[in-house]
Amino acid sequence: QLTPTWGVLLVDASRFGPRTAPDSLRRDLGLRPDQRVIGVDARLQPHRQVELILNALALALGQAPGLRLLVVGRGTRAREVLEEPVAKLGLESAVVRAGYRSDDYLDTLALMDALVFLVPGSDGSCRAVLETMSMEIPTIASRRGILPKTVADGETGALCDETPESLAAAYCDLWRDPARWQARGKAARRRILDNHTIALQAERLERHYRSLSET
Repeated sequence: QLTPTWGVLLVDASRFGPRTAPDSLRRDLGLRPDQRVIGVDARLQPHRQVELILNALALALGQAPGLRLLVVGRGTRAREVLEEPVAKLGLESAVVRAGYRSDDYLDTLALMDALVFLVPGSDGSCRAVLETMSMEIPTIASRRGILPKTVADGETGALCDETPESLAAAYCDLWRDPARWQARGKAARRRILDNHTIALQAERLERHYRSLSET
């Protein structure tokens, strides 16, 4: 779970740690090992810019035919936000709908080679970004809100303009150079361990109260 303390968002890095998804889950979702998976983990609402993500995928597939978009989440407007744009763009074979997950939620996230996240939620925290970073999953992000401070461009992911062309360039880079993105995922976890763990915040609190008691 993720908890706000002193304005710092904390991640349970032991729960959200690196893992390998079971082959059976990959097969159940129709994903092949040679494909690269970009993930969406969010409630399906119009403000999430899902259609922009899909337009970028349609643009990228010409150069990166093995890309797949894995959508984790649900919403009352899923038909409007996801199903209709997918049909309009002819992306039925490239978009995998995982829906809402419970028992295998973390394994489903582990299928992602990168998370795409464009719009912070109502609290502005970008919780999904921090949790997937802790799992060594890099982020393709916009420059909205706290995202530029959370995602280090070229180090833990990529910051993109909110255009299909900019996002598609990041998608294609993931397809062409997966090793670079794996390195960004490892850097993302280090960033979480250095700044956002519960244990680290406990140490900071202890030092703070010790300093107060010594004054």
